[in-house]
Amino acid sequence: MADRISWDACPRCDDLIALGWKGEELTEYDCVGGCVLNAEELVVLRGRGPDNSGQVTATSRRDPAGREHSGAN
Repeated sequence: MADRISWDACPRCDDLIALGWKGEELTEYDCVGGCVLNAEELVVLRGRGPDNSGQVTATSRRDPAGREHSGAN
């Protein structure tokens, strides 16, 4: 189970993706578009690390790229 959540753009569909981290390791993800990522896409996300992913607060409706998302709050 993740001890930290960050938000980023999905490398497959460019929609919002929640990333679960345990320390510096990506342990889970959930794309709002339902994407199932392949190994290369996961490597991209892992390479960004938890501190380099965008952050979206519970009250925010915008992703790190500034796009409006109704499901982000």
